Amino acid sequence: MICRLFCISLLLCAACQPAVEPADWVFRNGAVYTVDADRSWAEAVAVSGTRLTYVGDDEGVEAFIGPETELIDLDGKMVLPGFFDSHTHPAYAPVDSVSFRLYGLGSLEDCVEAVRVFASTNPEREAIRGAG
Repeated sequence: MICRLFCISLLLCAACQPAVEPADWVFRNGAVYTVDADRSWAEAVAVSGTRLTYVGDDEGVEAFIGPETELIDLDGKMVLPGFFDSHTHPAYAPVDSVSFRLYGLGSLEDCVEAVRVFASTNPEREAIRGAG
């Protein structure tokens, strides 16, 4: 009798555990750099809305997969936290929209060629401006 009551109480306790809500996205099979104090790594991430709801191994993330969850197989690729700089110069927006980019050009000759091409394709401009 005591054994039966013990087993029933165990079943009731298990049934009272909160259910895991399915995530919107699950990223698995990856190398996830957590940037925690221990500099640990994980394999999977679950995201619900704008929040991380799970970071850990591939086996543990399975509980967060529901019928509407978008699954992304990282195929061993790395996941790093993102940082977005809100630093802007609104006054330069009109200038940037009418200029051309020199970023990534490797030599003075490349820059001169970029100016030549821009000037020849925009002959109506009295002046041109490049950035970079």
